[in-house]
Amino acid sequence: MNKMIIPRKDHEVYFITLPDNIKAKLVSAYITEQMDRLHPGFSSASALDIQHFIFLKKRWIMATVMKAETLSEYKIYHKGVAFFTNTSIIVHKKEFTKDGIKIIDDERIGFDEEEGKPVSTPLESRERNANPILASEIKTIPIRHGVFNKKTHRGRIAAIITCVALMVLMTSAFSISRHNGSSLRTEEVSHVPFLLLTEPAIELKYLPSSIEILARLSADVIDAGGTIVRWQYNDNVEPLITVQLRGINVLTAQEICNQFEYVSLEDIRDVRYADEIPYITIFVNTSRDEYAIINAGAFPSQSLSLPIVNELTDAFLTQNISLFSEVLPSEANGNMFYAITYTAQDRDLINSLEIISAICQKYQLWIKNMDVSISNDNNIFTVVCSVSPSEIPYNITGQVYGKEKIPEAFGYKELRPLPVSLVVESSVIEPELEPELFIIGSIRDENGQRVFFRDAVNEKIQIRMSYE
Repeated sequence: MNKMIIPRKDHEVYFITLPDNIKAKLVSAYITEQMDRLHPGFSSASALDIQHFIFLKKRWIMATVMKAETLSEYKIYHKGVAFFTNTSIIVHKKEFTKDGIKIIDDERIGFDEEEGKPVSTPLESRERNANPILASEIKTIPIRHGVFNKKTHRGRIAAIITCVALMVLMTSAFSISRHNGSSLRTEEVSHVPFLLLTEPAIELKYLPSSIEILARLSADVIDAGGTIVRWQYNDNVEPLITVQLRGINVLTAQEICNQFEYVSLEDIRDVRYADEIPYITIFVNTSRDEYAIINAGAFPSQSLSLPIVNELTDAFLTQNISLFSEVLPSEANGNMFYAITYTAQDRDLINSLEIISAICQKYQLWIKNMDVSISNDNNIFTVVCSVSPSEIPYNITGQVYGKEKIPEAFGYKELRPLPVSLVVESSVIEPELEPELFIIGSIRDENGQRVFFRDAVNEKIQIRMSYE
């Protein structure tokens, strides 16, 4: 996709701090109120792009404003182009709060450490200091760093078209009824704000939760006859997903990824073989230009966040899930996330994922990171998961379709004790009653059935034959 930077003369940038206790549903109204105060002439004829950030433990909004007419012209003359501003590029850099204020092109952009706030102001033309660095970097800048690139929901566009049409009819009817009988001129009709069509209130598309993506991939891997060795999801960096697969070749892995509408295969770097079975690691990224990123907020004070943590751990313990460690929301991590490491045996993995989903739904949390793997010999899953507050109420409960396939995709086989007959050379002796054996597996062929079990005394693997 082609990219371009919108000149400062065609846009303005404002940074608005959000109150700590503001509810998510009130954020839009609060931003509109602040823009009416900050931006001269802010109205329905203005196009507004909003992005959320955390700077020094405070929640900020970067509001980029353009005339809707100007933005419409950009989208007509630069069809299919992703738009950026110098500020939208710089503000996403990790060193934004450390490098101070810089002059980039005809703007002062950076973080004022003395004032404790971000800065983006235009310079007079005589102060212009062209900086070609951003223009040379733009090919590698992620789409999510852009502005005005989110797509408008079709249903909302239709509603806006209807409203605009009604406004035209009402304006025309009023003009016809005027005493002098003069009709509305074409130039007057053109003042009806068709420009609203470019940037109305947008209904965004968000990526599915990490658990839903894992469930979908698990079903596809099982159908392809392979297994997942390790699954890693990281919403903070790219690639989004790293998956280690066993028993699947590179073309099959490519076909699986191509079935997803929201992710795509980015890279396969090498293939290793063990007993002629391929082990590959695939790197998967998202369609960032199609799906909006859920911006993480900060947890409230510990007096409010610790009950959430306690509710999660209590639910885990009732399901025989073993806790290993926790990283609590605290001053040390800016109250930005809660992380937990635990183990779940057999199908308790599904229960643990359902618990996490329910907690996220209840407290408006979003899974930022997840790492799932399985022990080779005892069917114990190890999971590392971190969650953060999200800026939107996002329902993931009930979306984890196919979650029952996840353990099987990791190679889990449900083991049940089986009765075993004792066979000797001379005769068949009825065995004394003995405890059920821990069966590892069995092989059946024309010679009978070989049953593999672990001896209760020396814990070595033994074999018994059954000719039934």
